[in-house]
Amino acid sequence: MKPTKGKKQYSANTVYSAGGELLTSTGDIVGRWKKYFEDLLNPTNTPPTEEVEAGDSEVDSSITQAEVTEVVRKLLGGKAPGVDEIRPEYLKSLDVVGLSWL
Repeated sequence: MKPTKGKKQYSANTVYSAGGELLTSTGDIVGRWKKYFEDLLNPTNTPPTEEVEAGDSEVDSSITQAEVTEVVRKLLGGKAPGVDEIRPEYLKSLDVVGLSWL
């Protein structure tokens, strides 16, 4: 097939091994894709839990009642409810006990 002028043609069947060698047999190509997705979906180089906990200190912090009150206060009224079917007006009408429950 003659390439169109000005356009590059790419081979859709080009698969290389992890070492950079061109794979031509169907079995080798399927095996390479299998290995690629196994490595992608099952990583073995996850960081130890000590490193994750040390670097992610905000995840473990608890939410204070003052933060909840501030966020509820800033909610805009007249908006449609979310998937929980709770309207912002309902949250704004909560008293101290309701806000502490949140």
